[in-house]
Amino acid sequence: MSILIISYYNRPQDRVSADLLRYAAQHNFAIVLGDFNARHTDFGDTQTNPNGRSLNSLIITLPLCRLHNTDPPFLSHTGCSISDHILSTENFVPFLYPHCSKGTTMALLPPPAFIPITNFKQADWQKFQQLVSDNLPVIAPTVNFLTVDRQVAQFTEVLKTAQSQSIPRKFIPINKRPIPARILALIREKRRVYRSFIQTRDPALKTIFNRLNAQVRRDLNRFREEQWIDSCRLLDYRNGKKFWTQFQTLTVQKTTTVHHLVRNNAIINTPLEKANCFAETLEQIHQVPNDPHFDDAFFAQVIRSVNNFCLQK
Repeated sequence: MSILIISYYNRPQDRVSADLLRYAAQHNFAIVLGDFNARHTDFGDTQTNPNGRSLNSLIITLPLCRLHNTDPPFLSHTGCSISDHILSTENFVPFLYPHCSKGTTMALLPPPAFIPITNFKQADWQKFQQLVSDNLPVIAPTVNFLTVDRQVAQFTEVLKTAQSQSIPRKFIPINKRPIPARILALIREKRRVYRSFIQTRDPALKTIFNRLNAQVRRDLNRFREEQWIDSCRLLDYRNGKKFWTQFQTLTVQKTTTVHHLVRNNAIINTPLEKANCFAETLEQIHQVPNDPHFDDAFFAQVIRSVNNFCLQK
C-alpha cells in the first residue's frame, strides 16, 4: 500500500488550497492534516469564516472525508476554535481510527471580569454612514462562491471598521451566576438539531427541535426562579442601606435625583415652593425699566400686538 501523507499549514490571510485537496483526492490512500485556519459550525466550531465555507464545500464535492476531530486547538470564554483538521480519501477511511484528533494545544483562558457591550444609543450614525460610503468595496456580479465569500468578507470588514469608529462600547461587570452546564448543553444540542433541520427539512428534526426548545425555556425559567429566591434570601433587613441598595438592584429601580433650590439662604424642596420661586424671580426680572432712554411708544406697540394676538386665539 502506497500512502500519501501531507502536513498542511494554511496562513489565516490565505485561502484553503483547492488544488492541493484535488491532488490528494486523486490518490487511493491519502491523508491531509494540519492547521487549515478553516472554521465552521458544522465542524463543532462556534464561528464560521470564509476558509471554513470553502473547506466544507470542497469536502462535499471531492471524495474526501473529514475525520471526527472535535478537540479544539484553542479554548476561551467565547467558545472553541477548531481550525485544525484531518482529511482522508474515502478509500483510506476504513483503515483509520475515526475518532483520532490533533489535541488541544492551548490552555483554557479565564473569563473576563467585564462583558463588552456595543452602546448603540450613543452611536454617531452620520459618521457610520459616511465611513461606509467612503470605503464601500466594489461588488461585481459573480456566481463563483470564492468570489462571493471574498466580497462578503470585504463588505463585513468595512462595516466592522465603521462600527468601531462611530459606535462606542461600554463594559458591563459580570455579577450574575453563569447558566448551568446542563442547560448550555441543551442549547447547543438545540442549535445543532436546528442546523440539521435547515439542511434536510426533515419533519422529525423539527419535532425534536420544538421539544428541546420547550425544555430549554422550562429549565431557564426554573433557573431564574431559583436565582431570584437565592438573591432574596441574601437580603438582610438589619442593614438598612445595604438592604435597599440590593433591593433596588433586584427590582431594577432607578434612583430619582431630587434637586432643591436655595433662595435667601432658604432651601426649597416642594414642587409648589419651586413654582412660586420661579414665578417671583421671573416677575422681578421682566419689569418695565425706569430708564429715560426707554421707548414707551415701542413698548405700547408690543403690548397692543400681544393683546391682538391673544384675542385672535
